[in-house]
Amino acid sequence: MRFIPVTVTFAMTLLSACALAQDETDLPVVTEYGYATAAAGVQTFSGDDIRRHFQTLGQFLAGITGVQVQHSGAIGDPVLISVRGATAGQTNVLVNGVRLNDAQGGGYDISEIPLSMIERVELITSGSNGGDYDSAIGGTLNIITRTSESERLIRTSIGSFGYRQVSYRQMAGRVAVYADSVRTHNDFSYPVPTPFDGGPAGSDEALNNAGFYRHNLQLSAQAAGINSRIFWRHQNKQIPDYFRNSPNNNANYEEREAGLSIGSIDQALGYGLNWRWHTRYSNNREVYQDRLSVIGLGNDDNRYQSEHADLQLSPGWREGALILTASASLSFDDFHARYVNDSDSRECLTLQGQCDQSAEQWSSLLQAGANYQWSPQVSSRFHLYQQQLRTTNWRTDAQDSQSQTDAQQFSGGSAEIHWQSDELTVQLSGRNSVRLPTMYERYGDRGLMLGNDELAAETADTVSLDAEYFSNFGTAKFTVFRREIDNVIVPVYDSRGIGRYENTSEATLNGIEATVNSSFRLGSLWVEPEFGASRYQSQVQSDVKSYDGKQLAGIYHGRYTSALRLLYGGHSLTTRYEIAGDLFFDQGNVVQGDTRESLDVAYLWQQTYWMLSLTINNLTDNRYRDFTNRPVVGRSLVGALEFEF
Repeated sequence: MRFIPVTVTFAMTLLSACALAQDETDLPVVTEYGYATAAAGVQTFSGDDIRRHFQTLGQFLAGITGVQVQHSGAIGDPVLISVRGATAGQTNVLVNGVRLNDAQGGGYDISEIPLSMIERVELITSGSNGGDYDSAIGGTLNIITRTSESERLIRTSIGSFGYRQVSYRQMAGRVAVYADSVRTHNDFSYPVPTPFDGGPAGSDEALNNAGFYRHNLQLSAQAAGINSRIFWRHQNKQIPDYFRNSPNNNANYEEREAGLSIGSIDQALGYGLNWRWHTRYSNNREVYQDRLSVIGLGNDDNRYQSEHADLQLSPGWREGALILTASASLSFDDFHARYVNDSDSRECLTLQGQCDQSAEQWSSLLQAGANYQWSPQVSSRFHLYQQQLRTTNWRTDAQDSQSQTDAQQFSGGSAEIHWQSDELTVQLSGRNSVRLPTMYERYGDRGLMLGNDELAAETADTVSLDAEYFSNFGTAKFTVFRREIDNVIVPVYDSRGIGRYENTSEATLNGIEATVNSSFRLGSLWVEPEFGASRYQSQVQSDVKSYDGKQLAGIYHGRYTSALRLLYGGHSLTTRYEIAGDLFFDQGNVVQGDTRESLDVAYLWQQTYWMLSLTINNLTDNRYRDFTNRPVVGRSLVGALEFEF
């Protein structure tokens, strides 16, 4: 059965969260361009609750129906998310309401933000919410970071394969300080295809050169109605030789980021005219080195630098049952690549060589919408947006280094109608979305993956019906949706193994998702079971015969989860089980992934000022292949101790 270096500068982003209309509805609160409004199709989770029961944000999100966490390997490898069958590039990730999908790769590594710095997490899967929410083909994850503390907190963890982590937060006068550091050897056992020492193919060996460390620091302050934040991150990931596991390998990828953000302070949207604003700047420097050419095609010493800046102004008007919102935003991305060890990188005379290059991207977004409460039971909302994009690319010092400039314009919108009673909510919504090609897809490295500056944007129309039933014993959620996607971007390779991204396909995706959870008491014991299921059916229509009629690659088309939490006094025991299948690694569906089956167990002992936890991941030590077609980490343990004082 197929299964399914930059000095740290000053500031903070707009924490867009205000309690609006909670007297009219019990729906979750979602940040909407500087305002927080009640909305359906939104789930809100406390950062402290996540931290108490999970080691990473990815582990938590993996338990939510409709969310697939695409973790490519061990700790330190990128952790991307897919919502409702969309790719990582089609899923928007916001931090404090600011879209941070990488202009190079299209996705965002959610592991970059430590749990100790998260105030709450908003997951938007459907409905009409405005701007970056509606532009997502799949869904949107909005991570709200903390800004103030009432107590000091220190947390330390230790686990398998050399895992060590410590985090600390406190108020220092009017400044909130957040610090986090994690290290791991990642030397888990791995079946090596062709061992370096000549042993049998598939021999289990401890993985060499896979260590990772990350340091995070954030300072936050509030004064005169302004929130400000500065942030800094430094991480280094060694790149293992998965094929031979050579002990001589010393490849690594290092990244340093620093930035600031500043914006209006959090407060409720009052009657009449209101204004919100924010601005953000970040600088990122990356180095990839493989000086012995163990895992690459040559001696690599590659340097990348990127900058991101954005400014957003959001007026809003509330009068009675009517809310009008608008937003104007401008963002800028700048990217430079320097290939130190490629003798031809400056003049770029050889097609197969890597070329020094630069690229710029300007994007403006206008958004307007309205929410109206027709009655205590019925409400509606709609949003329209228009986006303009201008990109420029040139090869540094090349003989044909003339710049290539392209300008595009896109429009879209969304609408929903929502009905609510004491026990039932029903929402019908539609959305027209756009996913712009990234700079990497458009310009590439002009080596083994060539750029294609003629790429068109992916567009999608999605219709969704969501229903949720409430009772004294729990809730039941059900969703059915259909998505039609045009100009699907896929990589195509020639006989030399050189590829480029092309618009080759159209596709349809039909999905059904359901979640049932409950909570009841047996004497002094609380029992909380939960079950989730998602099933997708996709079909590609393509001029490429080998792609036509196939299913979309990169997602599990069937996924089922169950969880059981037992609570007794200050103790809790949670088990989570997942099984998923129908994953394809290629557009032609020739290479199919393994069935994903995993059982995780977590124990938590919580008292007033301290907490002790023990987590066992992949208890059954199942070695299925992950989204990158490599076996996952086997059984691992992590223990954590936390004090609040």
